[in-house]
Amino acid sequence: MPTSLRQFLDTGNLFRFILALILAFALWAWVTNEQDPEISKVLPAVPVVATDVPDGFAVIGTLGTVEIRLQGPRSRINALEEGAVRATVDLSDIEEPGLHQVRVSVDVPSGVRVRSVQPSQITVQLERATGSGS
Repeated sequence: MPTSLRQFLDTGNLFRFILALILAFALWAWVTNEQDPEISKVLPAVPVVATDVPDGFAVIGTLGTVEIRLQGPRSRINALEEGAVRATVDLSDIEEPGLHQVRVSVDVPSGVRVRSVQPSQITVQLERATGSGS
């Protein structure tokens, strides 16, 4: 066995083997990328939804929309259905009425990445809710 290993190393086969391995990996990476390349997509007007509004408070006005830039495999991006990407603001930590700057969070399906959200924060106005006594 040692003589065959020595013979393998002496004849330059090791270099050819390593070169073939590198070329095979490069070909695999290229084919994989060509089959389902990364693409970007911009969703220009995703409505922002308030979550976890504290008891006794109400959101005043609309929260508006944000522009979301996504990236991922073409198959995942093209398969996005309406409503699959959600923009939310978590209001659970707010304790006082008034204007509050809140970070926008984005939920996306698996395999899709959020590249940017514009604006990344929005102003939310909260007031104490009044009971409707008739």
